[in-house]
Amino acid sequence: HVQRLRYEQERGQLALSALRAEHDEALRHAKEQADLELSVQRAHKEQDAAKLERMGALGVDLTQYLVALATAKPDAHLRIDTAGGQPAGGQLSGPPHLHVQLPHRDRLQI
Repeated sequence: HVQRLRYEQERGQLALSALRAEHDEALRHAKEQADLELSVQRAHKEQDAAKLERMGALGVDLTQYLVALATAKPDAHLRIDTAGGQPAGGQLSGPPHLHVQLPHRDRLQI
């Protein structure tokens, strides 16, 4: 009976060790992935900063450029549809439909 309990305890210890090793490997992989994504983001930011510095050196008004760039990509889209358009009397033939498209969280840039 005692030997069986020791066997079960050792088996449980091995299973726990395997789970810990698997968890540690998953954490290591997630950290490597996050570090890689961070380095890619930093490289993009550095490229953008270098581009803006070169444009500024050429005399480009960076404020106007950035404002124009921001207005070219709206952060939300609104569309209003009417069922049948406007008849001659000026009254709508049905209720208007409002379509709203907001930005996704992963596309937000701050």
